[in-house]
Amino acid sequence: MEEKVKIVDFQPSPYQYSYVDLPTVIENPNEYIIPGCLPACQELWSKNIETFMCSNLDDNYFYVLLMDLSSDNMKRFQDLMNVDTRYFYSFDRDAYGIRVSGTSVRDKLMLTQLASVFQIQDVLPIRYQSEEEFLMEYKTIGGGYDIDPVTYSLIPKVNSERINTTFEEALIRSEKEHLYDSDDHRVYKNPLFLSWHQRYIDSQKNSKYNR
Repeated sequence: MEEKVKIVDFQPSPYQYSYVDLPTVIENPNEYIIPGCLPACQELWSKNIETFMCSNLDDNYFYVLLMDLSSDNMKRFQDLMNVDTRYFYSFDRDAYGIRVSGTSVRDKLMLTQLASVFQIQDVLPIRYQSEEEFLMEYKTIGGGYDIDPVTYSLIPKVNSERINTTFEEALIRSEKEHLYDSDDHRVYKNPLFLSWHQRYIDSQKNSKYNR
């Protein structure tokens, strides 16, 4: 008798993703973040604090790891970490985070409460370029590479066809005028982070007004 082979249609567990950039996550958070951690993440995002990892369905407790904090938020975090183990540093991930001991509705609310203690901060520098950085990147596109004689690493060369391009021309040709903040002379890498920066600026204005 011929032995029948059972074919199993393997489906990965929900939320099993490697790194996904934050704008993509925020566009569809229910796809990437478990319900127990989502309110805490949204609370952090409302303060312009980026998250990059949180619990999965396989974990028996809720946690959220954070990207860089402003100096004020970092001081607040470290003060809390000294007295409350729910604020912690992960040596494995080289990141700070918040956690609770379980996965109940109460734990979900508690995790959100832990996230609420921070103040709004400006956008991380990795999310924008100065005018000089943006122009240099534009000028080196298609220019090939040289080898650094000291480090032997590749260095982008200026594209001879773009060498005389002005910042304004580079902005228009790249179709990134909508990402430029003329007040701070920054070109943002995503509309999300430009809106976050504006939210921060507005919060500072309101803070001064209410003093």
